[in-house]
Amino acid sequence: MRNLVRTIVRIWLGPPIGARIKQGGYSTEYLQRAWREPSYGLLRLTRLVVPVVSWFQTTPLIDQPLIWAERAVNVFRSRLRYPLVDWSKQKRCVGGWRDCLHVLRIVFLFGTLIGWWWDPRWMDYFIGYLIADMVVACTGGVLVWSEDSLNPDRTLLRGLLNFGEGIVGFASLYLYCNCLTTSCQSGKLVPITPGEALYFSAVTAATLGYGDFVPLRSGPGYTLVVSQLAVSFLFVAFFLSAFVSAASKDGGKDGSSR
Repeated sequence: MRNLVRTIVRIWLGPPIGARIKQGGYSTEYLQRAWREPSYGLLRLTRLVVPVVSWFQTTPLIDQPLIWAERAVNVFRSRLRYPLVDWSKQKRCVGGWRDCLHVLRIVFLFGTLIGWWWDPRWMDYFIGYLIADMVVACTGGVLVWSEDSLNPDRTLLRGLLNFGEGIVGFASLYLYCNCLTTSCQSGKLVPITPGEALYFSAVTAATLGYGDFVPLRSGPGYTLVVSQLAVSFLFVAFFLSAFVSAASKDGGKDGSSR
């Protein structure tokens, strides 16, 4: 059993390398760096605001249990005179822990979409918070803490996961806000299934048009569509930035300008 656990950990976390990570969330270092940089206008304002807003992200929250577990284990290890662990500072441990919770977040959003759990009094706001968290993470990953990323390839993969999370999250909002109808009965309230809401959300995110389903002529419907389009364009900018960054690094390695 112990060997099985070790094998699973090795598959998920990889070899025990010594790379370290800075603590996530709000940091005065990012504010000081943005304050000293010769940027201006909207770019400067974004780089000043994002580090402050990141204090309310899920990253500091999901990192905290790992820190607590590390402290608890070190209490016993210190009494037994064993070497102390530093899980909260190892890139592989922090990245693996965060990825586990990202997978759980996708499962949670899918469960919300198909009706496993739902409380309209607060779930709408919680899904909105998760979507806002994705936007802040995407913006900060490109404009603020890109050089402190755990891994550029992981950042790109996480962007794809966040894009999928956004599609499922908006689908849940479309479904439970009752703001969709079929194109043949526009203006009339027609029950929409979770699959149809997911289809509409994916089509809207891809900016392919409404298709078979359209939003009702109401404030919530149009607001959700415009918000999702804005988030989708942000992710497009994120992917382009990641691609250009990777291409420039490859060009610098071999001396090519392509």
